[in-house]
Amino acid sequence: MTEHIDEALALAVVALGESDPQRVAALKHADECPACAVLLEQSAELLAVIDDSEPALLVRRELKQRVERAVWGDRSQPSLVLRWLLSALGMISLGLVLLDGHLDQPLSAELGIRCLAFETGIGLAPVPLAALLARTGAVRASALHLVGWTTGFAVIGQLLLRTRCVAHGAGLHLLAFHVTGIVLAALLGVAAEALIRKRLVR
Repeated sequence: MTEHIDEALALAVVALGESDPQRVAALKHADECPACAVLLEQSAELLAVIDDSEPALLVRRELKQRVERAVWGDRSQPSLVLRWLLSALGMISLGLVLLDGHLDQPLSAELGIRCLAFETGIGLAPVPLAALLARTGAVRASALHLVGWTTGFAVIGQLLLRTRCVAHGAGLHLLAFHVTGIVLAALLGVAAEALIRKRLVR
């Protein structure tokens, strides 16, 4: 880091985790730049005052959300890559129905519930790992896009059902339960992502 630390971002920098690359680079620069060292010291004191103020939880949550937006941008909205990924996964799911399904075959509701549970269960497989990584700090909770993972895993479940489901050729069954499993996994991914962020981004 060769440029001086921006005064507008100094508070954000000192609020980052101790191992964060941007904070490490700023501290390294401050070791050789007295002006930036003073700026970081004053920002750290201001942050301590903010954290100790009332109501503590409300201020701390707002501060960290502001830091996230200042340093990494707004990650709460799905990225263009994520939108394309979800679109592609949806097309794969519908493509499997067109490839395998025949609309003249009957709908199997009892079997469908099992297929739905199977697909959704596989879709939720990455949720515990994502929660653990976010809690330990290995992945920032604000950077999670868990919906992409749950949808992707659910599509894997749909592929597995091509050999496990006895009603695999029934088009109505595939539409009602196999495709619905993808949608349900995506919705649960959104809910799980929101819950993780609510608990960890404070």
